Amino acid sequence: MSVFGLNDLKTPEGAIKSTWHTAIFASTLLAILGISVIARPSSSGRISGGGILIDAALIILLGFGVKRRSRVCATLLFAYWVVNVILAAFYLHAGFSFAAVLFGIVYLAGMTGTYEYHQRLRDAHDHRDTT
Repeated sequence: MSVFGLNDLKTPEGAIKSTWHTAIFASTLLAILGISVIARPSSSGRISGGGILIDAALIILLGFGVKRRSRVCATLLFAYWVVNVILAAFYLHAGFSFAAVLFGIVYLAGMTGTYEYHQRLRDAHDHRDTT
């Protein structure tokens, strides 16, 4: 087991599990950040604590959908990550951090893992029908 279970990304089940764990971790960090921003509002007004808490809720809900092997949730989680990275680069002038790239790799693996999981189910069902 490595950081975020990156060794587990090779199997669909491992990728799905790692994506769920990463979503829990990311949403926990965002919730802590959101609460701290609400507790101490910044004068710049660039970061909204309520918006951060919505991000945290959305990530945990989509992550739970990935845990339930939802291809839609996995695709939306990865797309949401892509949009957030683009918006952060554009509005906050933030570069790509190691954590952002790592989350993207895990979310992409989770997305492909859900598709592969369902492909295996379909193949097993088709094989069972032909025998």
